[in-house]
Amino acid sequence: MELPARLKAVADLVAKENDRLKSTDLASFFPYDPHALAKAVMKALPHLEEGGASLDLGAGTGGWWLLIAAAGVPSYAIEIHPELVEVCERLRHACVQRKLIDPETPCVIAIDRKR
Repeated sequence: MELPARLKAVADLVAKENDRLKSTDLASFFPYDPHALAKAVMKALPHLEEGGASLDLGAGTGGWWLLIAAAGVPSYAIEIHPELVEVCERLRHACVQRKLIDPETPCVIAIDRKR
């Protein structure tokens, strides 16, 4: 699958999850459009140094984290809200299962499980 189509598919998954969460108390954690983030990833890629990585602080539902990993860039996220960590992990698994993210590309979320 070509990169633009792969990014659109990831953005579609994130947008669907964001829509599902809009009626919950988590709605304020994702005021962004995942499709706009996909366009931003395409614009950012030529400016990344070879061997670079991405860090997403306060990952929310994981839009940037997943999109940049789908582009083949090692991606790391930090999120402390347990429900959002669950969402991120579920979406990452779905992306790998759908072959949108190569399982060899680092796509790791750092969390504090003690909370």
